[in-house]
Amino acid sequence: MTPYSNVYKRFLRKITDYGLAELSNEDMEDIMNGYLDSAISLFTKCEKDLSDRDDEKQCFNDSLTDIEQEILSRLLVIEWIEPQINSIMNLQPILNDHDFETYSQANFLKVKIELKNDLQSEIDNLMVNYTYDIGDIENCLG
Repeated sequence: MTPYSNVYKRFLRKITDYGLAELSNEDMEDIMNGYLDSAISLFTKCEKDLSDRDDEKQCFNDSLTDIEQEILSRLLVIEWIEPQINSIMNLQPILNDHDFETYSQANFLKVKIELKNDLQSEIDNLMVNYTYDIGDIENCLG
């Protein structure tokens, strides 16, 4: 068995979100479980049956390898960043430390979209390597 918390710890090391830290444990669990549900649906070539899990006990019924946990955690990052890209309310100007100029919201959005695209490329590469390692290279990306 692999606890969801293993995947969540990997995910939380990849992001900085003070808003998540302020949530109650119950609210945090609901949000993380939502991210996980979406991430699982994107990890279509996983050798393990990721739908075989126990949400009450917060664990997968199978033992996930480190690479499977890593792929899921990166997919969680994609799920975390999507609402930030889609919500204009979350687009806050940031300051450049060098010359203290404020970036426009359009530039900030562009940076987030580029980050998401870079993450997706990394995940795609991890999945290709993963499927190659499990011997399913013929069906690696669909």
